[in-house]
Amino acid sequence: MEMLAAARDRMVRDMCEALETIAFQTPLLLVVEDLHLADQCTVDLISAFARRRESAKLMFIGTCRPADLTFSE
Repeated sequence: MEMLAAARDRMVRDMCEALETIAFQTPLLLVVEDLHLADQCTVDLISAFARRRESAKLMFIGTCRPADLTFSE
C-alpha cells in the first residue's frame, strides 16, 4: 500500500512539474468539467497545484454541480 501511495505522490509531483514547465514558456489554461465526478488522483493534482508557491502563468477553471456532490465522512 505504501508503494502505491508513493507512486501516486510521484505522479502528482511529476505532472505539476510538467505543467509548470509548459506554463513557463506560454500561458496555460486548464479546464476541468464535472469536478463533482472527479477521482482521487484529480483531486490530489488540483490540491498540489493550490499548495505550490512557485509562480506560473497557469489558470485553472473547474465546473461542478453542487446538487450532484456526494460527501463522505
